[in-house]
Amino acid sequence: MQLPILCSLVAFLPWCESNREPEGHGWQAARAGDSRSPCPMLNSLANHGFLPRDGQNIDSQTATSVLQDALNFDPAPFVGQIRGVMAVSSTGRNGTFNLVDLDQKPFEHDASLSRNEASSGDSLHFDPKVWAQTASHFRGRDVISIEMAARARADRVATASKTNPDFNLTEAQVSTTYAESGLYLLAFGDKTNGNARTDWVRSFFEQERLPYNQGWSKPRETISAADIGAMAKKIAAVPVGK
Repeated sequence: MQLPILCSLVAFLPWCESNREPEGHGWQAARAGDSRSPCPMLNSLANHGFLPRDGQNIDSQTATSVLQDALNFDPAPFVGQIRGVMAVSSTGRNGTFNLVDLDQKPFEHDASLSRNEASSGDSLHFDPKVWAQTASHFRGRDVISIEMAARARADRVATASKTNPDFNLTEAQVSTTYAESGLYLLAFGDKTNGNARTDWVRSFFEQERLPYNQGWSKPRETISAADIGAMAKKIAAVPVGK
């Protein structure tokens, strides 16, 4: 029996679902002139064509619906940020924004897991050195636990606060950093323990790619605001003192 036929008969098996990008959503790296943001999630969505591949003129309906369609995230927690970036949009068209419009405060913040500080002159692009510090906390591990994610986040905050003379994290941004770490645990792990697959997370940050080619598929259960809040609280509760 040919493998495609076998997979059609037992499509419920994880290994038959693996390595398949959704039709029309193959990964393509950003090209010269494309707009991208400091957010690897939004960039990944553009690289897969869930958002416009050029990252430009994104309307609110597209920005919200894609979160559910591609990631099974309830879009409600993100509506406020989408409205906020619309208010500073560079498109010249009401109700739209370009991904690069997020490269400003309050959307961009200090102590990113994968970007340098704005004071360095480039908080937009992936920074291998910054990411290496984050990734050092789960080097050699198959999965990333809540504790690992918490320590990686805390390490980045500590380093940024020491090396950036203009370092500033508002109370709201501190909460955002916990939620951001929670998002990758929820997208690539589970709601209870995190345990995100390390290879999936690395692909996500390093290539800005949803790791379909490594066997990932979007979570079956919708990830709600309550789920994000609960995971953020778990991360914040981890003792990270040296």
